[in-house]
Amino acid sequence: MKGKKIFSICLAGTVIFGAASCTKEVEETKAEVKIWSAPSYVKVLQDIDYSAEESYAAYYENNSFEMFTYKNEYEAGQLIVTPTAEIKEYDIKVSDLTSANGDTLSAENMTVYNQKYVSVDKASTGHKNSLIGMMPDALLPFDTAVEYGENTVEAKLNQGIVIEIFTPETQAAGVYEGTFTLTADGEEFAVPASVTVWDATVSSENHLLTSFLVKQEKVFAAEMDASFEMYEKYYEKLLDYRICATTMPLHKVKDFDEYLSQLKKYTANEKASTIQFFDCSNSAWTAYDYDVFTEKMVAIAEESFKDGKNYLKKLVYYLGMIDEPHITKTEDKVDPFLRGFAKARRNAIKQLQANKESYEADEALFDEIIDKIENFPFIVTATHNDKYDYEKMVEVRRKEAEEKGLTFVEDPEEEYKITFCPPFDSCHTSAQRANNVWEDLGAWWYGCNWPQNPYPTYHLDDRLLPTRLTSWMQYNYGIVGNLYWAVNDMKDSNAYNVSEMPENVYEDLANKNCATNGEGFL
Repeated sequence: MKGKKIFSICLAGTVIFGAASCTKEVEETKAEVKIWSAPSYVKVLQDIDYSAEESYAAYYENNSFEMFTYKNEYEAGQLIVTPTAEIKEYDIKVSDLTSANGDTLSAENMTVYNQKYVSVDKASTGHKNSLIGMMPDALLPFDTAVEYGENTVEAKLNQGIVIEIFTPETQAAGVYEGTFTLTADGEEFAVPASVTVWDATVSSENHLLTSFLVKQEKVFAAEMDASFEMYEKYYEKLLDYRICATTMPLHKVKDFDEYLSQLKKYTANEKASTIQFFDCSNSAWTAYDYDVFTEKMVAIAEESFKDGKNYLKKLVYYLGMIDEPHITKTEDKVDPFLRGFAKARRNAIKQLQANKESYEADEALFDEIIDKIENFPFIVTATHNDKYDYEKMVEVRRKEAEEKGLTFVEDPEEEYKITFCPPFDSCHTSAQRANNVWEDLGAWWYGCNWPQNPYPTYHLDDRLLPTRLTSWMQYNYGIVGNLYWAVNDMKDSNAYNVSEMPENVYEDLANKNCATNGEGFL
């Protein structure tokens, strides 16, 4: 660890360490540049003076870049530049770092970003301890910032530079040290850099199930590019960080041959943990076609037998048609939809079992696939409710039939278990978890404009550490999946109160259609 030194620089003067100073020959106004650092989970607002902030003292007094990481993961740290006068141009050069044993952590594995900021002048409704001010949000590749002339800093503002490092699985454990070079208006000075690589490896195979909605039409509107390739960029970028978008890249959603091809591709991708089942909604998006579900489930299973690979293992079906049924007034559809899917999947099992001999499939693979179909997860964004409980709804339907003088006959093949997906705040007591987390299916959970701080969120005016805590809490609670609305639902309201894309997504990111800052986009 380097000593706690304060970096100072006099523009048009000599780079110095320690107390501020300038060469006396220079007559023009001198500007001191304070350089400090913070971990990637700490938000540093652009317009706050942190010199007297006790909780930030350890960061403000640390002039070196420090980072701790496992092997085979992305991790990042921040350098913060705070000048007393405007810097018209700054740059950063990273370099190889070496350990005491002579091993090298290559600069080729380092990516530099320029921090962009958006104005948050009002707390999200209901938030406690919101951060207010110029909020760090988008990260712009540093070369792009230079290209567009955005590598400037106004006087007395904080400008973040984020250095992200991917540590290869083959990297030797140890402390790697060296020097990065920061230039401000032609003046160069050295920044001590230290990266500790722990002797543990993050698995390449992703075990966290995720379904983060990426709206294709919003990609097209924001990028002015309606190509398959542009959506694919979004999908692949999320995978880099082990997040799965709800929908795979597809030219046509209803093209099953293309779907099957992409399913094979992403089943083989260790970063992809979760894949949405083929779209079985009808053309009016009012009901699901259960015959189509059975047909496609059988087709995927047969392709699995042919190739000797389980193409069903990553599949889930998030039922967007009954999203938040308690809000969208679709509670009455949950039970019939799930009964329909339960029977459809058992019809698929019957077909596969009837033709088992013709497949010549490995016995273990066959049993694995049958088990997956029987326990297939149908995800509904809801907490436990008697209206979604199969046994209780059987009694309701029996009573309704008797009141009409009809004979009720239960079809046991319609029995289902729902994969509940409640909000983040619906699992913090043991009683809530007992209601929502099935022992054999687990449960998912989700975030949107609710819940809010002090529960973990992805909201713009919240802190960053709770974002990381979300996954640790998930593991602790036995929750297997995380669903989020949404990655890129950027919207504004025009004069006619019609939702449309904002003119400038960087300057107008406070979502005016919602009381929560950052709701619907990351």
